[in-house]
Amino acid sequence: MKYDLLLTGGEVIDPGAGLRGLMDIGISGGKIAAVAPSLPSSDARRSISVKGKLLTAGLVDIHAHVFVNAHDMGAAPISSAARAGVTTLCDAGSTGSSNFSGLRHVLDHEVRTRVRAFVNLSAIGITGTSRGG
Repeated sequence: MKYDLLLTGGEVIDPGAGLRGLMDIGISGGKIAAVAPSLPSSDARRSISVKGKLLTAGLVDIHAHVFVNAHDMGAAPISSAARAGVTTLCDAGSTGSSNFSGLRHVLDHEVRTRVRAFVNLSAIGITGTSRGG
């Protein structure tokens, strides 16, 4: 079999590749192997119809705060990222130079989503709460 999974009949939107329209996507080994208007279902172990759905490359959330339990700026974005099609988060300065190791620990041990982190100019970043400073 060429593909482990075949997504059929979805509307593909990929401006970077200049693609837009009803297409099939063949996935092999967890990676996109083919994108075309019609791929044979006989080449796939499993097929799923995604008719009426939009298929895009992973989205990037450019302003998130991933260092959970270090501030009270809302719910952790990690839990809802995949459901929203987000594959990469940019932590917008939750930590500074003095507590970056805490964020590093969270990223290494608790997060499966790709994260790019900006270090805040303040040594402590935005760590703290509205109640405790």
